[in-house]
Amino acid sequence: MSLHIGEVSEDNWREVASLEVAKSQQQFIERNAFSLAESQYEKLGKSVALNDNEPSLAMRCLVGQLI
Repeated sequence: MSLHIGEVSEDNWREVASLEVAKSQQQFIERNAFSLAESQYEKLGKSVALNDNEPSLAMRCLVGQLI
C-alpha cells in the first residue's frame, strides 16, 4: 500500500467529511466535517488527507491543517 498526503478539494471533501473515528476515540477529536468547515472559515491553513490511493476503498484520512 502506498500512502500520500493530498489536499482536500471540491472533488473529495464529501468523502473526507463522512469518515468517522472509532467510538472510543470520539472524545479526543472533532468530526471531520467540523474540521473542514473550520478550515474554510478560519483560513489558518489547508486541509489535507492521508490517502491510500485505492479508488475502491474509502479514503483513509486524517484531516489536518498545514500552516
